[in-house]
Amino acid sequence: MRHASSHHHGQQRVEKMTRRRFFKTTVAASIAVAGSLSFPQVITPAKGAEKSIKIGIWAGPDGQLIKSTVVKRFEEKHRVKIYIDEGWTTQQLARLRASKNNPTHTVMFMDDIGVNLARKEGLVEHLPEDKIPNLAHVFPRYLVEEGYGVGIQVSTVALTYSTVEVKEAPVSWEAFWDPRYKGRISVPSITGTHGLNLVVIAAALETGKPFQEAQYETEAAFKKLARLKPNLHSIWSKTALAVAAMQQGELAMMGPMYSKFIWPYIDRGLQARHIIPREGAFAGLNCQTLVKGGPYPELGAAFINDMLSAETQQMLAQKLSVAPVIRGLELPSRILERVAYEEEKQKQLFTSDWEFINTIRPEWTERWNKIFA
Repeated sequence: MRHASSHHHGQQRVEKMTRRRFFKTTVAASIAVAGSLSFPQVITPAKGAEKSIKIGIWAGPDGQLIKSTVVKRFEEKHRVKIYIDEGWTTQQLARLRASKNNPTHTVMFMDDIGVNLARKEGLVEHLPEDKIPNLAHVFPRYLVEEGYGVGIQVSTVALTYSTVEVKEAPVSWEAFWDPRYKGRISVPSITGTHGLNLVVIAAALETGKPFQEAQYETEAAFKKLARLKPNLHSIWSKTALAVAAMQQGELAMMGPMYSKFIWPYIDRGLQARHIIPREGAFAGLNCQTLVKGGPYPELGAAFINDMLSAETQQMLAQKLSVAPVIRGLELPSRILERVAYEEEKQKQLFTSDWEFINTIRPEWTERWNKIFA
């Protein structure tokens, strides 16, 4: 209870800081865009009535894209109304916990870190392979938590810098701490998975160890993060606001940033680059899950299957600059340069020990808030 309370109040402090620091930049945001599951018998609705399901997805460019394409097609094909709840992994997990005794969602999107918790808490079902045939085409590393979640897309979570404000590309994450950029750096909230990535980065820089070893070095991480404070312009929870600040010339660098968030803005004219520093980058694995006891699970399985179709995976890759999770797609060279699709390139992206981080996350959040609130 102590951690939960501290997390809540600390998060409020960080969010207040974010809104205050970012309010003036909103105008520029206009550049944005256990076991097998048994399916109950489908109840045919009354004539003229419409089945409906609720799905939790992302906000931002990818959420908008999925709503206007996959969701729209699915509604027409299955004569079903889909209601959408947008949010980050922490918000979606909170929704599942709140409705555990009477689930209202059928499918829930979350990062791989969330699937670890959702499985342990009994919030999601094992994905039924017979109802989701496209699972057979998924790279093994993207079938997570022994089949309780499956990837949708893989972002390269890396460093974004302004090509206007920074003339030479940064070679290391250490650039965030460079005194030349006092008040010019923006980082994600600890409530997001990429905020946790920043803690790992700080530990690696302080210890000189690779991410795999550094992620366990909590003391070193927060010693390093405390020295970042003078350089912070803001902490963001809405990507569009961070992008707007960079568009207005207020930021030199930001990150860790998901490629799916930033490339659509760059393609629309944001003068920035998204790069992998020498210490490395992270695999931003967005997943989908089937909610345990949720309404119309057969429709949920069909929706998950559609998200894994070659058509959908190709579209997401080309529109968002993310790596598909299924094998055998031919991608344009422009996209291949941006994403980690080939198996050798996939190895360049680090995935944290979520079992460990989920355990220590309350402590990390408390320490983060003490520094940045």
